[in-house]
Amino acid sequence: MKTPLFIFLFLVFNYAFSQNSDILDTVAEESCSCLDQSEWKDLSLGEIEMTLGLCIIEKALPYKTEISEQYDIDFVELDGAAGEKLGELVGMRMMNYCPDLLIQLGEMMTNEYQAEENLSVSGTITKEEKSPFLTLTVVDETQSEQKFIWLTDFPGSGDLLETEKLKGLKVYMEYEVINIIDPKTKIYQPINLILYVELRD
Repeated sequence: MKTPLFIFLFLVFNYAFSQNSDILDTVAEESCSCLDQSEWKDLSLGEIEMTLGLCIIEKALPYKTEISEQYDIDFVELDGAAGEKLGELVGMRMMNYCPDLLIQLGEMMTNEYQAEENLSVSGTITKEEKSPFLTLTVVDETQSEQKFIWLTDFPGSGDLLETEKLKGLKVYMEYEVINIIDPKTKIYQPINLILYVELRD
């Protein structure tokens, strides 16, 4: 049952509701109840994937004979392609029974993957440069120095705008590395683009 949650949800939200009701609908409805009863809101994304997979397997086992015959799923091989197929089939039916729950999962998934993708640094602003872009130099706890570009509005930017002197501020910062073209050399150069800032005491 290793299908990533983002693939599972993509399949769910693209499900055609004209499917005829069968044994998978029973499994899907019971899986929704199982997931709803679990404390999934306190779990990490990986733990949610595991909980969802276990719910589907648990609720499908009583009907394994019918499911095996109708959908050619080998319950002995659920760790591989058979488990992925079962998860996709049941997952698509779950949208009929717990759409709000799945939407919440989708939002959690988006937020967690975004957080995982963003880089972060904690340190002190030691320099502010205003040309050609507003650039902040931050020295972290290991005394490593990095430059960060302020190009767009982002959470926490208002706090910086209200501060007369940025030098000396302690901050927590999230950023991403993007490549921009240098018009003089016509070579792409990586920059650290600020996405989020939180002032620290």
